[in-house]
Amino acid sequence: MPVLITDTARAQYLDMVGRYLQAMPHRPALPDAARRLIETYDAAMARIAADPHPWSTHPGPYPALARYGFRWIKLHRYWFAWTPGPPPVITNIFDEAGDIPRWISDDGEPGGLA
Repeated sequence: MPVLITDTARAQYLDMVGRYLQAMPHRPALPDAARRLIETYDAAMARIAADPHPWSTHPGPYPALARYGFRWIKLHRYWFAWTPGPPPVITNIFDEAGDIPRWISDDGEPGGLA
């Protein structure tokens, strides 16, 4: 089954990859971190396409986010949120250290294939 992604989730993902690949004044570029994120994204898409069990109603420390009605899985250090579909639609992608409540999007409109 294909997995779709919102424009917001795609931007979240590409922004993280871009930040890892860009050298910052306080750290060098992190190409290995970018590679791990890309591999984790691919693994998450495969799991979501297979309708994973178990899944969570919210990222661990944020029970209030259950109100969005998304399903969540955590792989490596990243949280992936989606609506089950069919087809499933990826709505949010976050690093576990990010401010998830601040940046969560309720956008559920697919923008294309994940």
